[in-house]
Amino acid sequence: KNKTTTLYKKPSGTVFKYSWFLLNPNKTYGTFKDERDGQIYKTIDIDGVVWFAENLNYASAGSLCPGNEEKYCDVYGRMYTMKQALEEDTIHLEKKQGICPKGTHLPFSPEYRLLWEKYSFEELFVGYAPFFEDDDHDGALSRLTNESGMSMLENGAYNRDYDSWDGINRQTRNIGSDFTHYHYYRWSGSGIQEFYMYPDDDNFGAIRCVVD
Repeated sequence: KNKTTTLYKKPSGTVFKYSWFLLNPNKTYGTFKDERDGQIYKTIDIDGVVWFAENLNYASAGSLCPGNEEKYCDVYGRMYTMKQALEEDTIHLEKKQGICPKGTHLPFSPEYRLLWEKYSFEELFVGYAPFFEDDDHDGALSRLTNESGMSMLENGAYNRDYDSWDGINRQTRNIGSDFTHYHYYRWSGSGIQEFYMYPDDDNFGAIRCVVD
């Protein structure tokens, strides 16, 4: 999309981002500035846990844009391997900053599970398909309500070994300090798989940081 469109001119302080177009207008959001590159992220407080309401988009070495298309980073954020996320080879069963900005951390499983106890898949995710209009099979994306305000997105999956992209708007991985979650939402319904794994450098996923 052309960055001169009115989406980039919509006022919100002095900045507006494409990803903010997907926020729930009925929710109250805070902001967090990443001092490394100046990017500002919307945040949302859910039962005392303050989450980024958009995927991390810090351009670290080795990170990728979905589909290897730079324009998709404006909406879906960047994708990282678990080793890139942790910035080391050891999983952490607790808060770990990793690649998240100073003052935030990668989510760890107890924090993440609280989201799924409180909200359904449909309430956590937002439907978005302007780049892939034929991907809204059977109106599946229209059933994603984003009632939570988390605005979670399915930014696809990439495996370095196979050098293949799959499932933008149909699946995603979310990476934490001690887990990766694999989500999919298709015309056949939704599903979630949780993996506890040694950090790998082949499978890429999205990151939602949590404010300390």
